Formats: sequence, C-alpha cells, structure tokens
Amino acid sequence: MSDLIPGSVRRTTVTISNPYPFAITVRRIEARVAGSSRWRCRPTGTNLRIGPYLGRLPLWVPARGRATAGEFEVRMPDTVADACQRTTFRLAFTARAVETKPHKTTTASAVRVKPRTAHDADTTRGAGVER
Repeated sequence: MSDLIPGSVRRTTVTISNPYPFAITVRRIEARVAGSSRWRCRPTGTNLRIGPYLGRLPLWVPARGRATAGEFEVRMPDTVADACQRTTFRLAFTARAVETKPHKTTTASAVRVKPRTAHDADTTRGAGVER
C-alpha cells in the first residue's frame, strides 16, 4: 500500500482464491503489516495500522474459483516516522477455511416432519429442511 500521508485512511478489498478441487467456506480473515520498502521505516503500529475485517463471514468460495470478501481499513497515524516518507507497505493476509461438503435442500412436503407439540405443527408447515 502506498500514497498514504499522516492521518489518512484507506480501504483495501480482499479477494479469496481457492486452488482446491472442492468448495471452501472461509471462517476468518486477518491482515497485518508484513514489511516496508525502506529499511528505516519499521512495519509497526506507530507507522501503519490495520483495522479489523469489515465484511460478511462465513464466505463460500467455489472449487478453483474466487470470491470478493470484505475490506480492511488501513490508517497511517500522525505518529508515523519521517523515515516512512515515500514508503510502500506490504500487507499480509491470512484466512482460515474449511472444506464445504455438498448438500441437498428439500422442502418439508418431501420430508416427514414430526412436530413435538401442537404449536410446533403450525410453525413447521412448508419450511425448508436442509440435509
């Protein structure tokens, strides 16, 4: 990330790529400052801060496909060192995901639903049931 000035805020959008032959569900995404283009400008919170993930989780990603996730807010605080002028910061992203098993969705008319009480009988009619 570049072209930041002290006090500025930018957002960076995250795209998740799935190299696997099965779909995945992303449950967590994190970001950190991994480095800078100038050795005197340390990748610390006094020079650049990354906020929490701003987006919806879980996120489904198709097999060998991509999905646009949310964003991270990146802020250059007023405490940034003078050595960070004209520096490019490298951000590293980490995601936790699980394999998504294929599933079928059927309607309640095709599945027998045994209500526990008479009240439950009224609330379960026509509801979708996932297997």
